[in-house]
Amino acid sequence: MKANCWVWSGVAFLLLLASCKPQNNNTPIAPGEMEKLLMDVQLAEVYSTMVARDTAKHQALANQDSLALYYKSVLAHHHTTAEKFEQSLYWYRQHPEQLDTIYIHTVNRLSNMERKTGVRLPKR
Repeated sequence: MKANCWVWSGVAFLLLLASCKPQNNNTPIAPGEMEKLLMDVQLAEVYSTMVARDTAKHQALANQDSLALYYKSVLAHHHTTAEKFEQSLYWYRQHPEQLDTIYIHTVNRLSNMERKTGVRLPKR
């Protein structure tokens, strides 16, 4: 349950990131690659909360500097740009059936990873 809450908060962030209309209608990132990219984005968000913790409130907070660095690293790893990623998210928002399929696969992969490692994703 905690994993789903974390994943859906990431989904909301990504949808906000993609809310601007793209400059052109290029072909989006392929679904399989988009799944891998979104998985890595989710993990980057988790890692960024491990960098800074509010010990007074026992709460994980995203370190924005680390998160920006992680995003840059994820995009470079997947040989894409922030602009291409945003354009692809916009395209997938216009094709919700495909976006739903991608997110279902991403959530399942994160849940399997959590189950195999026994590591719980932190709460926001």
